[in-house]
Amino acid sequence: MILDRTVRRVRPDGREGKVRPLASYRSAPAYVLLGDPGAGKTTAFRREADDSSGEALFLGARDFLALEPAPRPEWRDRTLLLDGLDEVRAGSADARTPFDAIRSRLDRLGRPRFRISCREADWLGANDRERLELVSPDGEVVVLRLEPLSGEEAARLVSGRPQIGDPAAFLRNAQDRGLEGLLRNPQSLELLAKVFGETGDWPASRLDTFERASVLQVQEHNEEHRIGGPDIPAERIVEAAGHLAAVQLLSGKAGHSLAPGDAADGFIPLSIHPREWHESIRAALRTRLFAAVGDRQFAPVHAHIAAFLAARYLARLIGTRVSARRVLALLAGEDGAPPTPLRDLAAWLAALSPELRPQLMERDPVAVLRYGDIANLPTGDKRELLGNLAHDPWRLHRSKWPESALRGLAGPDM
Repeated sequence: MILDRTVRRVRPDGREGKVRPLASYRSAPAYVLLGDPGAGKTTAFRREADDSSGEALFLGARDFLALEPAPRPEWRDRTLLLDGLDEVRAGSADARTPFDAIRSRLDRLGRPRFRISCREADWLGANDRERLELVSPDGEVVVLRLEPLSGEEAARLVSGRPQIGDPAAFLRNAQDRGLEGLLRNPQSLELLAKVFGETGDWPASRLDTFERASVLQVQEHNEEHRIGGPDIPAERIVEAAGHLAAVQLLSGKAGHSLAPGDAADGFIPLSIHPREWHESIRAALRTRLFAAVGDRQFAPVHAHIAAFLAARYLARLIGTRVSARRVLALLAGEDGAPPTPLRDLAAWLAALSPELRPQLMERDPVAVLRYGDIANLPTGDKRELLGNLAHDPWRLHRSKWPESALRGLAGPDM
């Protein structure tokens, strides 16, 4: 199913414009379409080519660089849709080399109208835009950011899959398990539908669901990136994502930055991390676990997944590189309970760390039940949690309970 995708214009000062249809920029002499992995850039370009009545030509960036234009008159006097700047940059020792080759080819073709797609993590911001303007037909390049899927668009895509008997039930299942953030990316939605929807094989626990969903999110489905990119095991990328999420949540920052030098206020620069992490961190920020929120600035796609990955990472450090007391001190607010931004993290740590579980169940039992996963806890821990819930009636009353949370508390042993 083809959707009419929407975009926001990213101005040179970093401000974003209003949401508009991508088709409304067909009169622009040159633009760059940015998006996260699997966001639908290629599909959007193919749609633009199909709707142009032959005026526009879809070309992979690799073919544009590898093939000579002389025997291809169809390249001339048309709008060129060059898909995948990020693909030709993958594996390149200097990201400027393939980019400059594209600029040179456009210049030799007489500076035709063009569009270029690129993953946001591989777009160098103002540096790229200013140099691309030198080969633009009118000296200007519009930068657009592809909007995530709306709830209605996600429902339309799922309803187009005959293998899913009840699309509404599938979406409710994903939301009930805390995966609603993954429904806004077409490729993530496709993977969830393929792995869970077509078979009806949703994992029994939220923990297993999040574990499988995290692995799905780091899988690279673009062959050019698999061939040209660094060979980093998926588990190492998931670990790096957990490291990033833990640093961000515990520091209260807005996200992470790949910009050189000191990052902007609220964003954590790459330079603060140990150098041995840098390659894995770059790889993690290029996955569907993170989304671009500014010029070379990234944040987790969804808070629940970030909290799970952070807890997964911290739980593996406790007892080896950091003490449980230290982590508990970082989580505690003035009253000893985790503040609101850290309740998700505390809940997942209770599920994953036996060392922290008693203290966290006592300090915020509602969060442990609401946001984490208690399905596989020992019966004694479940009974202790149930007793603690009786002492927190205000939060218990105000909470909205997903079925998966209550399901974990019920069982023959209870």
